[in-house]
Amino acid sequence: MRTMATPKKDVLQMLSIYESLYALNGRFESVLRELKLLQQFDSFRGKPFIKHCQLAVEETRAWVSFEMLDILQSHEESEWARFGRLRSAWERKLGDAGDVLIGAERLKRGFPQKADGIKRAKGRQSRRAT
Repeated sequence: MRTMATPKKDVLQMLSIYESLYALNGRFESVLRELKLLQQFDSFRGKPFIKHCQLAVEETRAWVSFEMLDILQSHEESEWARFGRLRSAWERKLGDAGDVLIGAERLKRGFPQKADGIKRAKGRQSRRAT
């Protein structure tokens, strides 16, 4: 079972993955920029292979991003659920601040604190009435 905090190694690994995706997209953009520059030379101007290469690079970039993000989405969804469970458990452990104030007000007015306390108080009242 994992501890409450994500281990530093996992955080650094995820950071590296996102940085790699960013770098890959930047490098794809560099290739597209260079292809566009080649079109300025008379030898390459109007050549259909340049457009074909641009489309192939764009397709490859989209494919790589899609596959990586699919994996990352699954991981992030699991982390979201895990941290949501941990947060809920933490909130239940601490109790809502409003609940504490309501409980203090109930004690101040002489009301029992819990539902089973209400049943006991009612039972005492019915015994006194008989």
